[in-house]
Amino acid sequence: MEKRARTPSRVGLAAAGVLCLASVVLAQSDSGGDGPSRLAVGFSGVLLDDVNMNDACAAIKIWTETVARNRGLPVTTTTEVFVDTAMIRKRLASREANLLVISMLDYLQIEGEGLADPWSVPTVGGKAFAEYLVLVHRDSGIQKLADLKGKSLLMEKTGYTNSLARLWLDVRLLEEGLPESQSVFQQIKEATRVARVCLPVFFRQGDACLVNRRGYETLTELNPQIGQQLVPLAASPKYPTSILCVSRFYQSDLRGELLKGLAELHQDARGQQILTIFRVDKLVAFEPSHLAQV
Repeated sequence: MEKRARTPSRVGLAAAGVLCLASVVLAQSDSGGDGPSRLAVGFSGVLLDDVNMNDACAAIKIWTETVARNRGLPVTTTTEVFVDTAMIRKRLASREANLLVISMLDYLQIEGEGLADPWSVPTVGGKAFAEYLVLVHRDSGIQKLADLKGKSLLMEKTGYTNSLARLWLDVRLLEEGLPESQSVFQQIKEATRVARVCLPVFFRQGDACLVNRRGYETLTELNPQIGQQLVPLAASPKYPTSILCVSRFYQSDLRGELLKGLAELHQDARGQQILTIFRVDKLVAFEPSHLAQV
């Protein structure tokens, strides 16, 4: 798969999965004349996590070419990482991006500009939303957010937590009349796995942690004692993790079929294989309610 920009070594599993999966469906939807169709896809750089993108893109490339060949639709795919919202806006306005998977915060900044249509959101663990928790040890004596002043915070090193969850925490602190997290906590550390975030608090080697509820619940299913000792100090509303958009300048007679195909990927054997690689359950149609809490 040709790359327009170097892809970072850490790419959001769900976001990258949606991006590649949707590129397959888009490839089925635009013949682009006699020559190969050009499909330009991109995703927010903030959606970061561990994944071997070389293997992932190779699998997607083979599947895309197979589908395109069976339908007589030669396709050339390019990919790009958007470093910020300004870059997303620029690529859309210049018609250099057809398909995008971006963070909800990025989408809200371009929503009213008529550049992209929201199409779908991924579900992970059967949910299209993420929730975040601030956890402390039940014997720590910490009973409210104000008690965290001068304490330490551990947080998951993922794009979602580093952006939306951190922003949510800052807003919650401001609502309590406190400064933002960087001023409240004496120290903020990151760890790549939920266990490495929760265990220091469990063993009283850290004061608080900021985690995704889904990952935390999985951890406590395996280690019930962690759930018995850690208690939530604050919980966020439900936030969608990312959103798949199509450029308004990308026109096709099969746009309706595109959305249908995205929704039915989990019903196809090959689609299920790719979904498994990216740990995505399925794609669901975007609804305005997805933006309510954001």
